[in-house]
Amino acid sequence: MKTLIRRSFLAFFLLLNAAHSKPEIINQNIIKQSAFDKISQITEELYSKTGVSIVAHFVEKVENGIPEYENNVTSNISRPYVFLIFVAKDEKVDMVISDELKSIVVKNDVLSPFPGGPIIPILAAQDKNGLDAKYSAAALNGVADIADSIAKSRNVILESNIGSDSKTFMQILRAVFYGTIVVALFIYGYMIYRRRSQK
Repeated sequence: MKTLIRRSFLAFFLLLNAAHSKPEIINQNIIKQSAFDKISQITEELYSKTGVSIVAHFVEKVENGIPEYENNVTSNISRPYVFLIFVAKDEKVDMVISDELKSIVVKNDVLSPFPGGPIIPILAAQDKNGLDAKYSAAALNGVADIADSIAKSRNVILESNIGSDSKTFMQILRAVFYGTIVVALFIYGYMIYRRRSQK
């Protein structure tokens, strides 16, 4: 009887641990259902082909701060993993990457505020379609970028990923950003030239 109980407990523990190692997407009505479904599809395919888990939580707020929330979640995730958290109330995004993936998924690149970063520039942009549309675009683009980097490192192709569409959008955004800077500098320089020439 004791042996049966021990085996049952061990089986339950292994099952629980396996569940935590799989992709998990939590959405507190922050992103649209269509984005949630696509993100789930991408992360499930990535896990099935590489064994890497992307865990993403899109929450309204966290009670005791993001670092504590991250520690509580990642302590129950089996490696290798990427944990992405977005807190809508503060519009804050953060990531925790297991050591095995830090050379593949670079946190500073994913969370870059400059054009080319897959998340922050979208959150910073104006969107007439509402916050959920902007959050959905940023979430999907970020997860797709992370998944694409991992898939390439493992030499696998993700049929579900948004691929080149995402990268094309970011290239356009980058071109607009730097184009605006160039125009602004030109106007500024021209104004200084006019003032000096009028003296």
